[in-house]
Amino acid sequence: RKSACVFTRSSCVALRPLPMFWRLAGLVALATHVQAVEVSPILFSGTHDPTLTLTAHQLRTLTAKVGSYQRPGPRNRTVGYRGFRVEGFPVLRGCKDAELFLLDLFRPQLPEEAVRHIEEELSLDHSEELDLPDALEFRGKVNCSHEVGPDTVPAYDPQHDDAGCFVTHQSENNCYNYATDISTDTFAQPGRGTGHKWKANTCAAVRVAAESDGLEWKGTSLPTAAPTGHYVALFIWPDTNFHWIRMDHAGNWSHKPGGTPVRNTDNKGRKIHDPSKSDFSPWSQFCGYMHVVPSMVKPDRLKEE
Repeated sequence: RKSACVFTRSSCVALRPLPMFWRLAGLVALATHVQAVEVSPILFSGTHDPTLTLTAHQLRTLTAKVGSYQRPGPRNRTVGYRGFRVEGFPVLRGCKDAELFLLDLFRPQLPEEAVRHIEEELSLDHSEELDLPDALEFRGKVNCSHEVGPDTVPAYDPQHDDAGCFVTHQSENNCYNYATDISTDTFAQPGRGTGHKWKANTCAAVRVAAESDGLEWKGTSLPTAAPTGHYVALFIWPDTNFHWIRMDHAGNWSHKPGGTPVRNTDNKGRKIHDPSKSDFSPWSQFCGYMHVVPSMVKPDRLKEE
């Protein structure tokens, strides 16, 4: 028997056949009892993913397509396309027909590069990959609007970093929050706190915006541990999005792709020792390194525009 596609709440991607009623009961219930649900791709890192609202008719179509694909798709990809969030079922992944249907709905909202990236991911065989959790968020600390890490090289410890805010407020803090070690619950944007928000997804534009926040450019050579603060690396998905990686204690690196969990591996499942040699595709342009002293960074207190 072939495996069937499923919705996953964390890392529980089915690798064995599941009963039809288990797979579809929840989604059928949604299609029967609600008029509309929100859906978004798990895609970007620096900015929020786009959302749209499915009509009752579109939801019924999606329900039918979920039952038409026969294989789940695990992913060890840390940054980039990891499926769709469907309201009530956080992740839809491994159902190619359903994902292509949703992609068609999103085409007007997505850059062409993003559409091509999703199409390429859907064309690949991910069956031998390991899966990573899509959501670890739980509510603990109520106010994470300005938690600042120490002015020393941070440890890789998501559960306690910034009072645990990168876990408890996972969806409200992005790669720039994590890289600067400052939670703001605003999906922080380089330069926004100083009135000089980035204006283009280029190395130069994002670098200048980050410098206005207090980060210092250090070039493209792999740095060693700083006496104060820590180092970060900037990557660009050309004309599409930005992503930041953070140096942790002992010279290892980690990152927080968008509103998803903190990771310490690249897209090939490898620990990150040299960001410039790691795989963060489609953030294919390595810009270089910057120095961060968290207490000196201008905080981003604004919600995304």
